[in-house]
Amino acid sequence: RRTPFPETVEDPMAYNRKPVSSAHAIDTTSNPPKLSAKDSAAISPSGTVVHGRYGELSIDSAAGIPLEYLALLRPAAEGAAALRSIANGATDGTLLVYGASEPSAMASLQLT
Repeated sequence: RRTPFPETVEDPMAYNRKPVSSAHAIDTTSNPPKLSAKDSAAISPSGTVVHGRYGELSIDSAAGIPLEYLALLRPAAEGAAALRSIANGATDGTLLVYGASEPSAMASLQLT
């Protein structure tokens, strides 16, 4: 009897990716731009997430968040703080964000 799906054969030439173990934002203020040691996140040997600026993150707060996003905590916090300051308790209205290609502006757009 035939199965509906043929058995898959693993390609011996295929590249097998390793799990992500660290992520870094790019420090565009340096000349030339380089990987940021402060805006980075890495998995420690004990399995916890360590942020370059904020230190070890609790497992509860980092659970389910990709390392690539954890490296952007500072710009996201800046965007959230700016949005809170601009909103000033308002519950409705329009917010126009310029510079949405910047991480902090992207974060504020995602919160709205």
